[in-house]
Amino acid sequence: MADRGRWLTGSVIVLIGVFFLLDTTDVLETSQVFLFVPSVVIALGLYMLIRHRFRHLFGPGVVLLFGIAWQLVALDYYSFGELFGTYWPVLIILFGLSLLVQRRRDATRRSHVQTSGDDSDVEILAIFGDGERRVSSDRFTHADLTVIFGDGRLDLRDATVHGTADVDAVVVFGDVEILVPESWDVRFDTTAVLGDVTDRRSSQPDKDVPDLVVSGVPVFGDITVRD
Repeated sequence: MADRGRWLTGSVIVLIGVFFLLDTTDVLETSQVFLFVPSVVIALGLYMLIRHRFRHLFGPGVVLLFGIAWQLVALDYYSFGELFGTYWPVLIILFGLSLLVQRRRDATRRSHVQTSGDDSDVEILAIFGDGERRVSSDRFTHADLTVIFGDGRLDLRDATVHGTADVDAVVVFGDVEILVPESWDVRFDTTAVLGDVTDRRSSQPDKDVPDLVVSGVPVFGDITVRD
């Protein structure tokens, strides 16, 4: 899944580069096509929202808003300075909405899941700073990580799962490190935008049912899993 996110982002960048090369080498007149290159970024933002079922709003929303702003500038409706100077509070609203959606999802999940420890369901929020949590629950189920211009670290090496647990991570200009036991089977369901999702475990067990699913959206950021 992580490879699919990198493949999508890389393909978009290669396509844009090819158009620029065709234009600079006078092989093809692409000036009119360039006007709508930002639409590719808009489509990418929408794809991220739909693929993650609107669970993550901020990362995909930033990509979507950037694409819309770029398109308006390309069509000479606004300049970037005018757009940012007038509409920068939209980013704050988007971030607030993403927190509200996350809180509501967490409340719904907690009402249906009976936990046996205080850290069975954890949250890390790091904005312009660092956030770290070590989990020792004997029935870990879920973690939410939101890291913006910061670093987050989730240590699950002392945790135990029954079935499949999950970690949702939204990383914007930051880094997230997830430490897991060597015996865990970890799967990925992520979409990286100019970021990376890396599996640095020394062993990668393959079970019928995974112990942990890592999902999320790194935008100019990294998610790393280690044992």
